[in-house]
Amino acid sequence: MFSHWIGRHWSLRRTLALVIVANLLLGLILFTLRSPSRGAPDENAPVPPLPQQVQQVKTLIAEGRHGEKFSMVLTDQDLTDLVAHFLAADPSLPFTQVRVAVTGQRLVIDAITRGLAVTLPVRVTGTVGARNGLPWARVENVSLGDTPVPGFIRDQIVGQVNAGLDFSRYDLGVSVDALELGAGTMAIRGTVK
Repeated sequence: MFSHWIGRHWSLRRTLALVIVANLLLGLILFTLRSPSRGAPDENAPVPPLPQQVQQVKTLIAEGRHGEKFSMVLTDQDLTDLVAHFLAADPSLPFTQVRVAVTGQRLVIDAITRGLAVTLPVRVTGTVGARNGLPWARVENVSLGDTPVPGFIRDQIVGQVNAGLDFSRYDLGVSVDALELGAGTMAIRGTVK
């Protein structure tokens, strides 16, 4: 039936041309998303320093000062610098130009994708806290900047990210007793293990 319709309304040449154009468009779309001409992120880029308060806690851990209490209040800029430090240390992570802001009882993280032919703004909104000596985090929403991601895609991304936010898998070197969000700040209290 279909071949009868094609034979009647479309010549073989027109059908082949349509298939070729469709393949070219698909190839162009895929090339745009992941161009082989785009190199890997600069693996030799300098790693920005850790915020001073974080470096001080890291020093306590390195010195083996077990049982010592610590407290720090990180500003939005400190949190942004902290994330930038870890992103620069691992160039395989696909984000750059990260900004972290504490708004109300939520963290809002804005970033730009890297390593793709097309850069996209990404926004992640979530909550954090501490329980049983460990920090916890939960992503509540993801979007492309201010543009919402369709619900079924968003739900799948949020579910996968949240499944990976298990801090018990890491030796943090500290016990986190409290993690509280304030106006543009994150307060963290804990003890060196």
